Amino acid sequence: MTASIDAFIAKWAASGAAERAAEEAAEHIRWLRPEYQSPGAAQPGVQGKLLELEEEETAEAAPAGKRPWPDTLAAQAAALRDLLASLDAPAGVHALAAAFEGKVTPKRRADIQRLLETLAALGQTGEVGEGLWGKA
Repeated sequence: MTASIDAFIAKWAASGAAERAAEEAAEHIRWLRPEYQSPGAAQPGVQGKLLELEEEETAEAAPAGKRPWPDTLAAQAAALRDLLASLDAPAGVHALAAAFEGKVTPKRRADIQRLLETLAALGQTGEVGEGLWGKA
């Protein structure tokens, strides 16, 4: 009896490990305590969508010409608001970051995400789909 239980546990752990490895390869994160580990990124009990996954969905929504990324926070917010106003379709954070000069770094994406949330709180933009932002 113990051998069959041990075999079942080993099989169950191996199948879960393969599933977790596939999720990890897809950069899918399962937070144990989202409010502590990633505040603002995920609602408690709900897995948030990672920004990197939006690249394929929204790459065509970014305009062709790259805009300069301003140095000051106020200028960054204004540049992002102007970019959103010029788009024909909603765009994700990665596509919005790619529309500005420079590398699309995790810091740049986090800055843009915070600015989008601020602009949304001010009623100047809105999340129109899962991870997609557009005109208010």
